[in-house]
Amino acid sequence: MREANPQLTLGALALVGVIAACSRAPEVLQEARLETSAGRGPVQNEAPLAEPSSESALQITDLIRLWVAIAAGDNDVYDIPERADQNVAGVLTAFHAVHQTKVDSYAVCVDFEDGENTYDVDFFVDRTADGLVVADHYLHQINGETVE
Repeated sequence: MREANPQLTLGALALVGVIAACSRAPEVLQEARLETSAGRGPVQNEAPLAEPSSESALQITDLIRLWVAIAAGDNDVYDIPERADQNVAGVLTAFHAVHQTKVDSYAVCVDFEDGENTYDVDFFVDRTADGLVVADHYLHQINGETVE
């Protein structure tokens, strides 16, 4: 499985979005900072503080969509983070609701499909001084069954 853990700020999201719109430029997209932080719990274990504004939710889903596109590359198939010896990949198909879990933290479940299975990946996004960043993500469910 390819290791790709991009971390983008919302400012970089706008810049990369313009570049990607002009042409698919993998060499530019690969220059995005590739980092991740460790150890978030499952989305359902974190009680939402409040629903983010529709503008914030859109910014968060746009950030995740771009983050996945950069990691997936030209084939649009994303290598989903390994968990419990599961090596899987899929195409992003849907976002669940964005929830605020802490003052500056958000969680969203994202569905990926490979033609046979649906994979639920939990993404955690933090608001930092530099903007929004994908802080962590992991495989949560396969076809509705929790991955231990």
